[in-house]
Amino acid sequence: TRFRGVTGVQTCALPICFPVTIGHSTNEQWRNTPTHITLIYGPPSAGKTTYVNKHRKPGEMVIDYDTIAQALGSPDTHGHDPIHESVNAARNAVLRTVRQGKVKTPRVWIISSNPNAPAIFPYHDLVRIDPGLEQTLKQARQAGRPKGWLDLIRNWYKQTSDIPTANATVNSRRW
Repeated sequence: TRFRGVTGVQTCALPICFPVTIGHSTNEQWRNTPTHITLIYGPPSAGKTTYVNKHRKPGEMVIDYDTIAQALGSPDTHGHDPIHESVNAARNAVLRTVRQGKVKTPRVWIISSNPNAPAIFPYHDLVRIDPGLEQTLKQARQAGRPKGWLDLIRNWYKQTSDIPTANATVNSRRW
């Protein structure tokens, strides 16, 4: 996975290369900064943003696809297909600055509905928000989520069926 293991260097061993050292630390500088990164992940409509809003402090950065979409002009709180490409580009740019250690806030909260989020994003703490399939479907209906949301939730659970469903906080790294 991209952000696990020891950061280091690789030597180019191909015949067309001179024996040079290629540094791979540019995107690993987040490990060396005082900014604490908490990754919040779970299915759509699980309550990830609610959790962050309850626990965050003033001055802490929150990276949330839906919030970025609204900042870019989406009139909706969820379901931003017309501007998806732009939202993703903006989100990735912010995530890149986090990975590069350029963020100066005391904490960064990354919110993701990607079931593979722990393997994709950098983090010091990992929090899985997961009220279970039936409760998540109920919350989506009550919140009036866009058409197709219930299928997204069901697909999330299909992709993560081998992972325990209890909410958990995990320290991912020894510091």
